[in-house]
Amino acid sequence: MGQESEELLKAADNLVQSISEYSTEIDRECRLPQPLVSQLKDAGFFRMMLGKEFGGLGVDPVTAARVVERLSAAN
Repeated sequence: MGQESEELLKAADNLVQSISEYSTEIDRECRLPQPLVSQLKDAGFFRMMLGKEFGGLGVDPVTAARVVERLSAAN
């Protein structure tokens, strides 16, 4: 696994607490709060599977699944 993949996984682990803190609001509003969306964007999650030639991170599907798994466990 490359350094970029490790950084994404670490970023996902770091966001777990923040996601948990927003869980009531997420459930009530049926959407992600803007501050959380900004955190997810800043971490690169929205472009992790986009090819590098298009400005994405181009991570492998296994890493992407691990990131989603870690984020999903928070709520």
